[in-house]
Amino acid sequence: MEALHQTQLNSFMLGKIKFVLIFSTLFLSSMVFADGGLAKEETRYIKGLNSCAV
Repeated sequence: MEALHQTQLNSFMLGKIKFVLIFSTLFLSSMVFADGGLAKEETRYIKGLNSCAV
C-alpha cells in the first residue's frame, strides 16, 4: 500500500514540476522579447535626441 501512495505522489510531483518548468519558460521568454522591444525604442529615442542636438 505504501508503494502505491509513493508512486502517486511521484507522478503528481513530476506533473507539477513539468507545469512549473513550462510556465517559467514561457514567462521568461516573453520577458526577453519585451526587453528587446524596449531596447529598440530607447535606441530610436536616443538617436532622435542626438539628431536634434546636432
